[in-house]
Amino acid sequence: MIDVGVDIGPLALKLALLLSLPAVAGFAMMRGFLGAPGRGTAAFVTVCAAVAVSMELLLASGFTLPPVVVPLALAAVGGPVYLVFADRTELVVLRWAAPAVLFSAAAVAGLTFAEAWLTTPAGSSAPPSSTRE
Repeated sequence: MIDVGVDIGPLALKLALLLSLPAVAGFAMMRGFLGAPGRGTAAFVTVCAAVAVSMELLLASGFTLPPVVVPLALAAVGGPVYLVFADRTELVVLRWAAPAVLFSAAAVAGLTFAEAWLTTPAGSSAPPSSTRE
């Protein structure tokens, strides 16, 4: 038996993450200067984003999801992919939900950052102790 000393599993996950993340970030930065994306472009970027999120979840250390949350997380990753490839015109209504989802995510992120900022002592670089358990 030959032992190679390189574990290919995490390496392949990191490679998939490093290949998909710049494509999504570059598209997000250029989106303001480009017109509406074509169907193929939207599908490519959506699949790259789903791959990036999935790989990041697989590579995260010290991060565990309760078993009940795993199907919801997979649905959250797979939902946009399904919507991009769907041909039904009824799904256009779901596009109106995008601003509400983004606003909700921004509000939660803002509240989380504000809580961390307000609970960290002045002049301290240590993170605040967690009160949620």
